[in-house]
Amino acid sequence: MLCFTGDLPAVKKVSGIKGHNAKFPCRYCVVSGVWSASHRHYYFPIYIRTSEGNRRVFDPSNLPLRTESQSRETIYQLYQMRGQPKAQLQTETGINEGRLLFALPNIVPYRSFPIDIMHLFYNIGKNIIRAWISSRDELYSISKMSLRAIDLELVQYGNGVSSQLGCSPRPLSRFAEWKSAEVKEFILSYSLVVLDGYLPDALLSGWRNFVEVVDICWRTVLTEAEVGKLHVLCLRFYEHFEQYYFRGDVGRVNMCKYTLHLLLHLAECVAECGPPLYYSQYWMERYIGWILSRMNARNLASSSLFNNAKFVEAYKLLIRDPHETDENQTMTGDYEFRGQCYPYIVGEDPNLDDILSACLKSYLIRKYDGLTSAQALQVLECVHEVGFRSRFCFYSENKVQNATTKLDPAALHNMTPRRRENSNVACEMENGRAVDVYYGRLLMLFDFKVDSNLSERWKHWQQSYNVALLDWVSGLEAGTQGQVYKRGRSVDAFGIKTVEDIAIISRLISVVDHVVPSGSSQSRGRHQCYFIDERRLSDNLLRNDQESLNGSQKVLRGMRGENVTFRHT
Repeated sequence: MLCFTGDLPAVKKVSGIKGHNAKFPCRYCVVSGVWSASHRHYYFPIYIRTSEGNRRVFDPSNLPLRTESQSRETIYQLYQMRGQPKAQLQTETGINEGRLLFALPNIVPYRSFPIDIMHLFYNIGKNIIRAWISSRDELYSISKMSLRAIDLELVQYGNGVSSQLGCSPRPLSRFAEWKSAEVKEFILSYSLVVLDGYLPDALLSGWRNFVEVVDICWRTVLTEAEVGKLHVLCLRFYEHFEQYYFRGDVGRVNMCKYTLHLLLHLAECVAECGPPLYYSQYWMERYIGWILSRMNARNLASSSLFNNAKFVEAYKLLIRDPHETDENQTMTGDYEFRGQCYPYIVGEDPNLDDILSACLKSYLIRKYDGLTSAQALQVLECVHEVGFRSRFCFYSENKVQNATTKLDPAALHNMTPRRRENSNVACEMENGRAVDVYYGRLLMLFDFKVDSNLSERWKHWQQSYNVALLDWVSGLEAGTQGQVYKRGRSVDAFGIKTVEDIAIISRLISVVDHVVPSGSSQSRGRHQCYFIDERRLSDNLLRNDQESLNGSQKVLRGMRGENVTFRHT
């Protein structure tokens, strides 16, 4: 055993620490809570206004941490005490009793009970959203008219959101019905977009600190620098919350819940136990949901679960090996074409021949340095058949992602803008030591083969090609909180088409339209098309910083072959 994780009531029972309504509930420090007689609860503000002036409760950058030796000494004393002295010591220390778990060599009080980010982010996120839409405070409340506009946009986002990011978002006014995964996706993917123009920049900037905290905690690998950044972001968000939401008002002290205080210990927990994604309750909750969905007979639970598990294993035996190939599927490295292949014989339609020749010639010239236009045409004379595909599957960060295109070869020269939830992609191309990141839209998939009757000079070429027709976006801009957007609607965002290797497609992204309110009148606004990329925050892509992935820097470009100067607005 290395650690135990759970929500607050579960950790209380397993560790022997007091609950969240205690005067000293924190298992990491001995900060004393502030008692609220009206709510009959302890809360944890940094400072609070009293009749005598502002009283500082604790210093968030210098917390009185618990030590292992002190905790074990208190536990030993509790074993020796009885009655009122024991109850008084429990109140003063926040420790109820010891546990047999502490006899295990790897279990340390209370470092072996890390923070569960699922319940932490779920509770903090919903509390902030509740303050936005339920409070009458003029500083941070969202009007009913604005809330209706936000709800409408979130529902419309379902058409442009990639299925890899999760299910379609539900209205913000129904946030009480959201699951923890929906709260996480709203924080990471939609909040900085949909709230743009409805919250003041100061509030949106403070909220962005929390968005970055969630983003870092959701990564599978963390460096020491990222853990240090996590500590700074948590501290900034806590102070931002105190300044703009609580504001030292005794009547609002119920906003400073213990879950918010746990943010101050999140970086410390990550430094001890590693990336919190691995010991969060997301996986346990999903497993419980899987069990409940298959427990058809509650009075015969074990038999029902066994039959369902047996069915799943039997079903796996009926599925063919994914690495097998047939006439409708072509495996190549980390991706595969899927769906029926529609062959086109070169020479059947002169107009289509000219368009294909122009696209593929440009592709070959870019792919092979030094190849002239005449040589590219010589190669294309050896292409007698082009196959059009409808879908392909690729593997990005251990996830299987499926992209779909429309099959209409005759309309290759006149692509009709058409929104699809899984056709917008991010592409990565090497540029020296850097890796350029581009955003585009997948229009069509080709596969063609160059016959082997070429001259000896071209024998070393790859004989078969899997390529895609991509429509690239240009003129990207950066918002005040690092959002990547283009002015106008998404149907007008893409404009330059090129044919590229399938291998450059790295992941699916989402493209959504948002109307940013203009001035005091929210009925008139400016249309902006936002690009949602789940891999990392947009501001990290926008700058050529020192962070690296696999030793290569990521730089976001505006269009294939074009370096864009981003304007911060």
